[in-house]
Amino acid sequence: MLLELYEHGVKADSIGAIPSVLDAAGGVRQSLVDAFKSIVTDDDLDGEYAAMALALPSVTELVAVLDEADPLVCHHVRDYVRKSLATSLQKEFEDMFARNVKFLEGKPYSPEHTSSARRAAKNCALSYLVASGDPKYITDCYNQF
Repeated sequence: MLLELYEHGVKADSIGAIPSVLDAAGGVRQSLVDAFKSIVTDDDLDGEYAAMALALPSVTELVAVLDEADPLVCHHVRDYVRKSLATSLQKEFEDMFARNVKFLEGKPYSPEHTSSARRAAKNCALSYLVASGDPKYITDCYNQF
């Protein structure tokens, strides 16, 4: 789907026009939103697995599979998809973040798998929430570090 959106994104008159071009092309498919939702809402999934499954391909990976790629367009298409998923699933990412914060709350750092997996899921959720563009998540991100 990212590659299909890329094909539309390269037709934009300017970098700033990419989101409108992608919206006009149909944007992010509901099937992808539904697939992400099933991962985000499944607390029985291992957190590390969930974080990896929710990761979008990097710009480098996208450029590698395209014959003639514009890395800047790849970047903007990837950001568009990330923000679209983040805004469509904002409540679900908030819940995922809160579940994992609650699990880790008051516990000392531990490298064991359960804690590590919960941190991965929490950080993944927070990264999507920050990508939504809502300033309140910047504060959450800042407070985490």
